[in-house]
Amino acid sequence: MVKLDAAFYDHDRTTATTRINGGIVFGVLENILTGSKDVRLDDGACDEVFGGRVAFQTETEDEFTAAIESIVTWSRS
Repeated sequence: MVKLDAAFYDHDRTTATTRINGGIVFGVLENILTGSKDVRLDDGACDEVFGGRVAFQTETEDEFTAAIESIVTWSRS
């Protein structure tokens, strides 16, 4: 997930924590609101930043879902 996030945002500063509980995979990307977004948050542009995040997640859902599915499939092998 970190590599995929880095590929879309052209950075490598993100870390992740993943938990698997039964059939549910839960991943948290950490430090995603760093760099230029910090300045925008400080300037009061929270709605714009978070709206952009939601749009990004919607547009890239298939890629991220496929990445998780490949990991889960690999771990079952």
